[in-house]
Amino acid sequence: MAKSALHKKGTEMRRKLLGDAYADKLDKTVYAHPIMQKFADVTREAIFGTLWTRGVLDLKTRTMITVISDTAT
Repeated sequence: MAKSALHKKGTEMRRKLLGDAYADKLDKTVYAHPIMQKFADVTREAIFGTLWTRGVLDLKTRTMITVISDTAT
């Protein structure tokens, strides 16, 4: 399956947010299973590729909103 531009942007953003070592660890353990790999592809494109790379907010503000939202929940 060819990876879309959003998938590639999402993969870069995911690595930026999680760090290379942790992203590699997840890829080798959790996302090694074929079903989880499909889930990872969807989340990289939809969440990291679309939502986290939108240019409306800077990364620091977007991260703070996420932390506040998670805390309130």
